[in-house]
Amino acid sequence: MKFLYKYGTRTNEVRRAKRELYFRLAMVLAVLVFFAVMVLVAKFRPRLEPEEEAALPDAANVGDPMANPRLIEMRKHVDQLLAEFLVRTETQPVAPEDLELLEQAIEEQRQVIRFRGSEIAPKSDLDRMEEIQTLYDNEVGGFLMAQSRRLEEEADRSWEDQDIEAAVDQISRAINLQEEINDDHPKSKDRDPTRLYELKNRKLAWQTEPMAGEADRLKEKAYQQVQDRQYDEARQSIARALTLQKNLNRDFRNSRLASISRLKQFEEASRFVNTAEDVHSVEILVREGRAALEAGDADEALAKAERAVALQNKVIAASPGHEADLRMRLAEIERLRETAASLPTYQRIQDLRRITREALLARDAEAFRQSVGEWQRQAAYMEQAFPRSEMMDDLDQPEIAFLSTNQEEIPAILEIVHDNLLPVPGQPGLLLYRTEVPQVLYSQITGANPSNVRLPSNPIESVTWVEANQFMKRLGWILARPVSLPTRDVYQSAIGEVRMGELSDQAWSMENSNREPRPVGTSTPNPAGFYDLLGNVSEWLANAGEDGQAVAIGGSARDARIRLNTVPEETRSTTERNRFVGFRFMVQTGR
Repeated sequence: MKFLYKYGTRTNEVRRAKRELYFRLAMVLAVLVFFAVMVLVAKFRPRLEPEEEAALPDAANVGDPMANPRLIEMRKHVDQLLAEFLVRTETQPVAPEDLELLEQAIEEQRQVIRFRGSEIAPKSDLDRMEEIQTLYDNEVGGFLMAQSRRLEEEADRSWEDQDIEAAVDQISRAINLQEEINDDHPKSKDRDPTRLYELKNRKLAWQTEPMAGEADRLKEKAYQQVQDRQYDEARQSIARALTLQKNLNRDFRNSRLASISRLKQFEEASRFVNTAEDVHSVEILVREGRAALEAGDADEALAKAERAVALQNKVIAASPGHEADLRMRLAEIERLRETAASLPTYQRIQDLRRITREALLARDAEAFRQSVGEWQRQAAYMEQAFPRSEMMDDLDQPEIAFLSTNQEEIPAILEIVHDNLLPVPGQPGLLLYRTEVPQVLYSQITGANPSNVRLPSNPIESVTWVEANQFMKRLGWILARPVSLPTRDVYQSAIGEVRMGELSDQAWSMENSNREPRPVGTSTPNPAGFYDLLGNVSEWLANAGEDGQAVAIGGSARDARIRLNTVPEETRSTTERNRFVGFRFMVQTGR
């Protein structure tokens, strides 16, 4: 700030003050750098050891280093040593005593470099030292390399002869020699970090491959022993295999065979082998439990399932990381257990179903009401107590619910239906409803009426083929017999021979119906006792094609009598609604 005060506060004077400040700071910094460099030079310059420096003559640190008599004499001695070495090795291999000459020359040249004390040695002396050291490192490195390669070849032969211990020992000695070259003789042309890396990798492979191979062999052996049901032996084999792999991962971390993924494979194999006996026992128990279930032995089936559940839980506890799949299997076994526990209730339900159907066949209203109520109660109990039981799929719950809900109306429906069933000529064991299904009967059974014109005594119309079959299923529950739409053969048999003159009374056609459906059973029946097989409304036949088409037969009130004489058929969609299409049904009596 005093510079600012000296030069005033105007802009140009402020700038001049700053420049003078920066210049003075730069001068101070330059002085500091100079002294720092001098300290570093004094610290790191070549110098003699204290005892060597004390032994030097007084003239050692003065004069031209290239003209110093003492230095000249020392350099000459170094040259003599080198010359003697070259002469002795020109016609014969290098011997240990020859290398001693180089070592002595190196030591002499080192003294030359150190002779100047606090002064820096001349570059020629440093280059000479580099030359001698390189010659020495090459000679020693070549000698050591020859031994290393010999040991490498011996190691390869031992490995081929499967003498692993000898191979590893020999390759280790070869590695030590190469390390000596690389570390102690860095100027040697035989210094080879790549070869050292390759040798170490080969040694590592020779040490680990036998261990890994033995571990793999033991793992496969354990798998085979599991297949042979030799579970104790399998557990011993996989334990040894896992120990080998753990040792490999611990002691040889750089090996490609010492990987986490490989260790996990052995741990997974160990889990599989150690749980194999329990898994097999579970499967046997499940098989035996199902056999007992099929034989109706609920107690035996339940005992087997309980033991299977306990073993499966043991397997889950021993298999961390695999709980999802194992718990799915546990759920299947628990379902078997629940199925076994539900067997007595299911058998009671089956008895009640049989009793109820027998009552329906006998048209015994009182027996029907008693049995269907108990049937419904037992089914509700089973649904609540054993919801996962496999027997739930065979409870006929829609049938139970329908019969129970409509138990008051069913006796009357039975009487109406049985009063209107007639045998079909030439079709033994079949009964056919003598009229088209009236709207009142359809409504009683389904609770619906899709008809376009709703009159209770008129035939059901505007009903799809699909809805007609749903009606058949419910009516079959009531009759306790198979009920279906008639086939073409049955329908034709019921019509019999068509006489043109009779159609005026037996068929509602466009000539006598004003083209509108009439109440069922108001025409004249045919010789077999059936009404309106021709005319009034067309009727669905049983079979439907894969294309979703079905046949409606017999014509309707909008057709001419002459067309009805041909027993007309029309192909329609099974989901089509037409106010001139209805149906009747046939019942299989089994007699």
